[in-house]
Amino acid sequence: MTKVLLGLTLIGIVLLVILSIIRPQGTNANSRLRSNANTSSKPSSPRLRTIRWVCIGAITGLVAGFGITWLLDHYLVFGVMLGMDVIIAAAWSVMLVGAAIALSIITHSWRKVLAIVTTVLAVCSTATQINEVYGEYPTLGSVVDITSFEPLDLSRIGKATQSAQQWREHPTQAPKQGMVGSVNIPATASGFKARTAVVYVPPAGLVPQPVRLPVLIMMAGQPGSPDRAFLAGQLPQIANQYAQQHHGLAPVIVAPDQLGSALHNTLCVNSTKYGNVETYITKDVTDWIVNHLPVSKEPQHWAIAGFSQGATCAVQFGLRYPERYGHIIASSSELGPHNGNETRMIRDFFNGNAAAYRAHVPLDILHEHIHDQVFAHSTLIMGAGTLDSKSISNAKTITQAARLAGMDATTIIVPNTGHDWHTVQATLRTALPTVCAQMGLDFPIPTLKDTAATTGVRVVEQK
Repeated sequence: MTKVLLGLTLIGIVLLVILSIIRPQGTNANSRLRSNANTSSKPSSPRLRTIRWVCIGAITGLVAGFGITWLLDHYLVFGVMLGMDVIIAAAWSVMLVGAAIALSIITHSWRKVLAIVTTVLAVCSTATQINEVYGEYPTLGSVVDITSFEPLDLSRIGKATQSAQQWREHPTQAPKQGMVGSVNIPATASGFKARTAVVYVPPAGLVPQPVRLPVLIMMAGQPGSPDRAFLAGQLPQIANQYAQQHHGLAPVIVAPDQLGSALHNTLCVNSTKYGNVETYITKDVTDWIVNHLPVSKEPQHWAIAGFSQGATCAVQFGLRYPERYGHIIASSSELGPHNGNETRMIRDFFNGNAAAYRAHVPLDILHEHIHDQVFAHSTLIMGAGTLDSKSISNAKTITQAARLAGMDATTIIVPNTGHDWHTVQATLRTALPTVCAQMGLDFPIPTLKDTAATTGVRVVEQK
């Protein structure tokens, strides 16, 4: 789609420029006679006028596109780095928008219509090029927050009756692919107004005697949705690939809604501003999974993951509830809850209680447990792209603190990606083989370095 829109935009601009040079508008026999009769005025050539306007529009767009996105990136206006790929894509695309707008101003008649259409194509091309960098909206439905999945058929899922080891010893016929579906998880304890969740059940969970499987809770960023986690994160593809290599075994994956709306940054805390999000995820969602899906209840068989704001939530929940979630996978996480000015955030989300805020900050939680063994059996894997230096710094800082608190913590760096879903995909492909083995799906347990050698990411050595 991006290449098509870009191609049509370029064709429209080139066609309009060529037409303006071959048959410039506003020139006829009478105007040429007037021009010859009064050569002293030396009117501007329509051809030169067209070229001049196109150049002005293109240069203005280039400078504006590059300058604005660079400033947004440099000053972290959105709380994250945009990355040079986004800056270049924006500069190039807005340059085309500028040229198209200039042509729409100076042309007339049907050419103006063509110029306006070209301008619209240029704007759409800009959006798709930036989206291609982030991988944020894989379908048109995801743009308008329409779910892409049919309701989950719970009638196909029975209670777990065997362990993963029993299944490996005596595997039976299972579907080739897992099942994906949407489901409304009731907010029984929290009352939080959540959107529809998305669930993946692997082949080994769809047999007559389902396997007792581990769980991966995955949260998208903000703005975002559960659909985004599955589509942009390529969760079904990653899980099915793992299942095909392990006799149908893979984690049950649940993408719940921790936002309530794409526009809400809830900080994943209980607040009067957006509702009891923390209770919803850690109580309502967790209990629903245990009661409706063939899963283990043991914390060492539960992992919680996320991207961006969802990654920050995953780290918070994993550290605040180690008795529920034994593994954390975080891609492009922040250092802690972040929603504008800290003073205002504490006022709006924590009723002015600074201590309550600090109780949700990962570094404070880890420091509190630096001398005990609370996290002795917990795993933390932090992922970040090479083009996202802020997230790399965050990952290294949290990982270092986690190791001091006795946690098995590692940072992995994904080459040539930024604060985007490509980083998430690479992080999951690298982390899942190790985490799944730790959750009982494979033996011996592969190291992150073993998997990184095949996925192309770099494991950071930290003491």
